[in-house]
Amino acid sequence: MISSVALPTEESSVHSLHSSLGTQNVTVYTRHKPSCPKNGEPYWKRCHCMKYLYLYKDGESRQVSAKTRSWEKAEERAQEIRDSWNPVRQLERKLQAKVQQSESKQITLIDAISTFLKEVERLNREESTRAKYRLTLEDRFLSWCATQSPPIALLSELSVEILRRWIHSWPGAPTTRHNQHQRVITFLFFCIEQGWIKENPAKKIKKVAPEQEG
Repeated sequence: MISSVALPTEESSVHSLHSSLGTQNVTVYTRHKPSCPKNGEPYWKRCHCMKYLYLYKDGESRQVSAKTRSWEKAEERAQEIRDSWNPVRQLERKLQAKVQQSESKQITLIDAISTFLKEVERLNREESTRAKYRLTLEDRFLSWCATQSPPIALLSELSVEILRRWIHSWPGAPTTRHNQHQRVITFLFFCIEQGWIKENPAKKIKKVAPEQEG
């Protein structure tokens, strides 16, 4: 908690100057020790005396300790208070916090695929089914993503355009490509269910029709 102090008599110039600057203001000043050679100079920055903040807002003023002997750190604290009084800066901070929170939740393709494959195993799918998912997602998809420039590492980077490029590179018979496409769609629906992505880009790409049995 920041402690309030009375403004020393020799620093009354701080009060008289800044109360006339506007409806709100935060100013750093130094409260010198009696033995300090710069005693009486509240804006002297380079001594080791304690730094204080003069706060003026809506006609009321008070002085609080910045709890530091560093002018630079006291200025940082003063700016935090100025920002807290500024609705625009408050909004910017909230938006920045949301962006940082969103970025912190980014999941890599490796982690997403690993989690999906563990879920397939947990559901006791046949080994042949698990092997096909590993082939499609680990051996083929991750390998392809690593060769792109720049490499594709995050699940959020996947788009219809990127997936279309990969799908167009697939060799094999129509039925093979059809089934592989369906496995990708299933994987991405799993990612949606986990809240990692909002849409399934693979679903927006038309699958090749499987071969008809004769």
